Amino acid sequence: MPGSAGKKQSIKVLLLYLIILPITFSIFTLLIIQSIIEYSGFTHETAAFREEYINARKNRIKTEVEHGVAIIRFFIEDNKALQSNKNSNPEDHQKQLLDIQNHILAILEKIESPDVGYLFGATWNGDSLLGPAKGQNMYEVTDINGIKVVQELINAAKAGGGYVDYVMPRETGKRVSLKISYVLPVPEWEWYIGAGVYVFEIETIIAEKLKELNKRLLFYWVRNLGIIIIILIITIMIVRPFSNRLTESFSLFIHFLKEAATHSLSINPQSLHYSELQEIAHYTNKMIVARIESEKALEESREQFKKIIDKMPVLLDAFDKNNRIIFWNEECERVTGYSMEEILKHPDPLELLYPDGAYRQKIMETYNQRGFYLKDQQWEITTKQGSKRTISWTNISSQFEIPGWHTWAIGIDVTDKQEMEFKLRQSEKLQAIGQLAGGIAHDFNNQLSAILGFTEVIEMMCSEDLRKYTANIIASINRASDLTQKLLAFARKGKFKSEYVEINHIIEEVVDILHHSIDKRIDIKTKLYNGPTGIRGDPTQIQNAFLNIAINARDAMPDGGSIIFQTEVVALDENCCRDSLFKVLPGNYIKISISDNGMGMDEETLSHIFEPFFTTKSSANGTGMGLAAVYGTIKNHKGIIRVKSTRGEGSCFIVCLPFNSEQINKIFIEPKVYKADKKRTILLIDDEEAVRMMIKEILINLGYSVQDFSNGPDAVEAYSNNPDIFDLVILDMIMPREGGREVFKNLKKINPNVKVILISGYIINEEVQSLMDQGAVDFLQKPFRRAELSKKLAEIFKE
Repeated sequence: MPGSAGKKQSIKVLLLYLIILPITFSIFTLLIIQSIIEYSGFTHETAAFREEYINARKNRIKTEVEHGVAIIRFFIEDNKALQSNKNSNPEDHQKQLLDIQNHILAILEKIESPDVGYLFGATWNGDSLLGPAKGQNMYEVTDINGIKVVQELINAAKAGGGYVDYVMPRETGKRVSLKISYVLPVPEWEWYIGAGVYVFEIETIIAEKLKELNKRLLFYWVRNLGIIIIILIITIMIVRPFSNRLTESFSLFIHFLKEAATHSLSINPQSLHYSELQEIAHYTNKMIVARIESEKALEESREQFKKIIDKMPVLLDAFDKNNRIIFWNEECERVTGYSMEEILKHPDPLELLYPDGAYRQKIMETYNQRGFYLKDQQWEITTKQGSKRTISWTNISSQFEIPGWHTWAIGIDVTDKQEMEFKLRQSEKLQAIGQLAGGIAHDFNNQLSAILGFTEVIEMMCSEDLRKYTANIIASINRASDLTQKLLAFARKGKFKSEYVEINHIIEEVVDILHHSIDKRIDIKTKLYNGPTGIRGDPTQIQNAFLNIAINARDAMPDGGSIIFQTEVVALDENCCRDSLFKVLPGNYIKISISDNGMGMDEETLSHIFEPFFTTKSSANGTGMGLAAVYGTIKNHKGIIRVKSTRGEGSCFIVCLPFNSEQINKIFIEPKVYKADKKRTILLIDDEEAVRMMIKEILINLGYSVQDFSNGPDAVEAYSNNPDIFDLVILDMIMPREGGREVFKNLKKINPNVKVILISGYIINEEVQSLMDQGAVDFLQKPFRRAELSKKLAEIFKE
């Protein structure tokens, strides 16, 4: 029986018999080391011989070159008097020098030795003077490695001399070999002298030594192989009986382990031959029991883990090796609308999430390329309800491995975040464009102010026949001013005055205008709130905004259609105001909806409609400022504007303005020109010379005395010298050196009761409003009429 006490032996006994095996390999290793030492010694010997041979040849050619250059030096020193004789005829001098050089070259040509051979030399231009190539220009000669040989020799000579290695044929059609040359310069004549040697002869000697080594190595290997074969035969004969018994025990143990991998089994230790294997079997039985308990605990942990990831607020899916989905958590179900059962049953669930085949193929290509390294990859899924959601996926399988899951990834729904980022970018873009538009309008208004003022001055001085021309100029200025007003409205530079405005009345006025001005095929309807719809604002700006929206609706319906104006009172809570890109406060708002059933707009057009000068119309039919002005007006009135539109399904503009129930009666006064009631002096400050001269001319015409300045510091100094003579200051807001704010503060320090009218090419903004709160008496926007300025002055001095 295999487990009987008489047959039970220790593996230690077997190991004693196996000692011969490591001894065998030790002997073999020593023999290999001996061979390596022999070969290494020969290699070092060969390398040393080669180095010694080459150094000896190099020293020889160096000596020969130095000898040749020494001869040249001797002649150069001996003939210095000739070379320094500057009084001689240049041609004679050159001929004598050439004779000397030819004599030297003749001497050098005779120098030749068995070790070195011949000397060679050439000019620094490559013209050969000595050697086989004498009389030829060798400047572009190239060896088989692409080295410009003569150029390398010249460079070495110019550097003071040295060795140059290159490979080229010894003679035409002959074998090639390494050649080492040494050169020295003759800088006085721009020559170099050199000598070289081929070193291929050493290869013959090395080859002989290599033959000798191969014979010795062959002997060593044959001897060693015989010894190893004898040792192996002896080892096999000794070890074979023991290996059979050991193999029997291991086969039994391996069969047990295979069965135990899938079943709860145990092994009888006494069935094994060796005590060590019996001990291993004993502990293996304990390990199997521990494994069963661990598997049970692991299964419980998996259930807990599944519950945790099922409740995670991120999408989590897992795939097997065939890229089939095998896990789908509750967040996946919530976002996509597909249950885990639907996903697992479908033959290709990716078709549900990505119905577009080309897009699905692109996703798979990206996944196949990046695999485990997929991070923050955003893909747009189609939900069960048909809506689109953008998910940012990150594959973290390589960081956290889960048994049974080949790959798995987490996803975050970033749809709402992207929409907010898009709206924010749009807001920032419009704000930047607004700053640009405001600056352009300001400068343009300055120029219009000068043109308008001087035109009115001309109008006062010219005959009735010529006034029709000035009237046309003023009309053109007003049209240009309307364009700048739209730019300023878009730039949201603020409104000067606000009054109670009844939105329903404004809409009724707009509808009345439209009834008399647009295509009769367009039906205009109203659904107005039955109650107060008051706001505080500029009625003209609000009316123009609604007209602009309606005119765009008209242009979108060339074959007719309908426009619907609708109002209602709505309440905006804190959440709604916080999510809006417009800075609005919670409260009641008048909601105005202007909708049409025209052509509608695509997403690209919607992203640009509020930008100045953007238009889908021809240049003859639109300037692109209408909706830009609408945007600025609504923003300026602390409101909200949104657009909903789909290509082919019409558009709807939604405006929300802060509700105000206060009512104010409006009094209209017909403007006229007011002359100065008595002698008064006005301090005028404006950096634009044309504008300053125009205002000065108008003030003088109205009967005022004027002192004008082009900058703030000079004006403040004049005011501080005699503040009592000035009854009023007209101050431009935008100036170099010191702006209107700084000048106003300095004037207030001198006279806290100073009267100041602010003027600017902008509509009133926060800075202007701040100065008016600090005591500025009024504001005029450029360009302004003479009557408007005279009225302001009359009202101020009347007070």
